[in-house]
Amino acid sequence: MKQPEYAGLITLKTCRWCGRSGLDKLTIEGYDHPDGWPVDKSTKLQWLYVTCGCGYQWALWKLGVKRHVREG
Repeated sequence: MKQPEYAGLITLKTCRWCGRSGLDKLTIEGYDHPDGWPVDKSTKLQWLYVTCGCGYQWALWKLGVKRHVREG
């Protein structure tokens, strides 16, 4: 799965700190991490997160995205 496609898995999620909706509209960022998610064209798993306008960084697992996502 491509990194931006993970946004489809966090639709309807809101920030529990400030109440912002639309977290799926934010840029999904990532870095190499052994417990991360598979991302196309990356040889290592990626720890994926979005940063809310309030500054809180939401790891995708905190938003309910399982780390072993399968396409299809």
